[in-house]
Amino acid sequence: LPSVCLLYLFGFGIFSLGTYPLLSLPLWRFCTHHVEDRLQLLQQLRTFRVSEAECFMESDREFVVSRIELWFGTVANFEELVHQHLYQKVKKELEGMGLVPYRYVMFGALPHVCLLSSTILQALRDYNWDLFIRSALTLACATG
Repeated sequence: LPSVCLLYLFGFGIFSLGTYPLLSLPLWRFCTHHVEDRLQLLQQLRTFRVSEAECFMESDREFVVSRIELWFGTVANFEELVHQHLYQKVKKELEGMGLVPYRYVMFGALPHVCLLSSTILQALRDYNWDLFIRSALTLACATG
């Protein structure tokens, strides 16, 4: 029994030091940038000005402004549409998606799923029903 415990602790140590940093650090960086990009998008919609839009050539700006005026009446009408209607529509869509896509959350939870799965199997082998139930419930809650 002591050798099994040592092996389990050794495996858990390798798992903790190897898997978590390999998965968690890149995923954390992605999620941080993802949330920042979403906030930046909403800020850009809130503060958008046609006059501040970057154009390769001035003739491009003149063409775009002429189309905006043709379709929306004035540049101010278009900017108000962007600031209000488009902003609200994009904000609602982003809120419906959650802060981070679910597949990335599940990818980040992979180490926990692996650890809990091995704990459940060990609990079954040892007839440790209390540990089995707690681990199975934790896994069920963690994976939704």
